Amino acid sequence: MGSNKTLIFIGTIKKVANCGESMKNHLFIERFREVFDKVITVDVYRPMKHPLNIVKSFFILLFHRKDKIVLSVSPATANKFLKLMIMLKCENVYYWAVGVSLVDYFKNERFDADLYKRLKAIYVQSPHMVESLKAVGLTNVQFVPNSKPIPFFPELKNKNNSLIRFVFISRMDPAKGCEMILRCADRLYSEGYQGKFTVHFYGMIADNKKQWFELFSKQLEASPVCSYNGFMTMNNEGYETLSTYDVMLFPTFYDGEAFPGVLIDCFIAGVPIVASDWHFNKDIIDENTGIIIPAKNEDALFRTMKDILDGKVDLQAMARCCQREAKKYDNHEVLSVANLERIGFLDCKAQI
Repeated sequence: MGSNKTLIFIGTIKKVANCGESMKNHLFIERFREVFDKVITVDVYRPMKHPLNIVKSFFILLFHRKDKIVLSVSPATANKFLKLMIMLKCENVYYWAVGVSLVDYFKNERFDADLYKRLKAIYVQSPHMVESLKAVGLTNVQFVPNSKPIPFFPELKNKNNSLIRFVFISRMDPAKGCEMILRCADRLYSEGYQGKFTVHFYGMIADNKKQWFELFSKQLEASPVCSYNGFMTMNNEGYETLSTYDVMLFPTFYDGEAFPGVLIDCFIAGVPIVASDWHFNKDIIDENTGIIIPAKNEDALFRTMKDILDGKVDLQAMARCCQREAKKYDNHEVLSVANLERIGFLDCKAQI
């Protein structure tokens, strides 16, 4: 493998991947272990609660300054590590950016662009982020979309237009549009659509949202059509379960939203997406795979759900297009040896 022997991977990993960032990092590590002889990981999740991990990272960086180092953490955490790496004279650092806030840090002059110019490369999930970062003088930026392994494509079942099954899969958070979905569902029910649809919510409940979720869950219990169904693990069984739904509702206005992996999950399962025009959603979803509605617009969500219930949307055709679109985000293609060489991450041909 030439110089592709040891990789140091620093990121939010967690023992159980239950959020977009940790899920992505688990997939990165799994893939990179196929390419590198050795992958050393450092989990920086909740550093104040796990200070030994920070100490561990210092010594790993100290003894592996010449090895390839990947940072896959939020910009605020990455900025601290980059200062440490410069001090330790680490030579081969690559930043796989998490979220969209990196651009804002530079625009608000909170980050020093010269520090980031020292990186071998910065990989972002949107062409628009590439242009925005180049505008602040960073020329070492490249677009690499989010990706996932595709274990199989669930068989597309004929949609039962007499009962539309809406689904929401993401972090349970008001900024993800959860409350908006519930209000639209209850309004549709009250306007005569009883027995014609259901809405199931899946997702992790963050510690800082538990009090909010207690109140929200009581509203769900009172709803005749909505329910919280826990956390959906995206394994074969999870994809089979997801494929039983007709439409994913994703009216997010969450500030840190970038390229949610769940959109790829929906493509794999053949589930069209109704999403807000927020950050990268329009780059990912088009008229063949879903419907984009104005952000923070409850009436637009209501009207779109109503049109779907009235049979004005060809869900079957969209489902087929979703599965075709999924192939663009196949983990083994996006992170293939050839592509990793093209973006300058691998130095020479590696055998896998």
